[in-house]
Amino acid sequence: MKNSVLIQCLFGAFLMASCNNGPKVIAPASEDGNSDKGSGIFSSDPATQVNSNSNTPFNEDLHKVSVLEVLPTERYTYLKVNEDGKQFWIAARKQEAKKGEIYFYRNGLLKTDFESKEYNRVFDTIYLVSNLVDENHSKNVGALDTNVPKMEQKAAVKEDIP
Repeated sequence: MKNSVLIQCLFGAFLMASCNNGPKVIAPASEDGNSDKGSGIFSSDPATQVNSNSNTPFNEDLHKVSVLEVLPTERYTYLKVNEDGKQFWIAARKQEAKKGEIYFYRNGLLKTDFESKEYNRVFDTIYLVSNLVDENHSKNVGALDTNVPKMEQKAAVKEDIP
């Protein structure tokens, strides 16, 4: 009996001692931006600053191309394009593309001697593009279609179910 009381007292003392390990308090920074005990996440120290992934302007590496030829496949669309007088091929995910239309893309991956099994053709150079955007992609954003029939709201009917 004495041993169990002793064990309970030791366990209680252990619990009380461990309660002092509360959450860490981060002191606020002073007016000059420095803190004696801070995490450093809001400091002006360049070593602890979080920077965005891209410091490049939006239009850097933005390509505007006009389509000269379209070769659709089951998974991809191959496009022969013209950009500032240069003609080259790009491959994008399968999508509708028309000759003469303007498209935008960024960050194409250059591949050489790229083989298209569907066309039994090897492209000397081709750019693999993850996102090809039509020049007119935003013309209908937010436009309401007035021809859509309005939904009729039905009145709630109370039925007695035995």
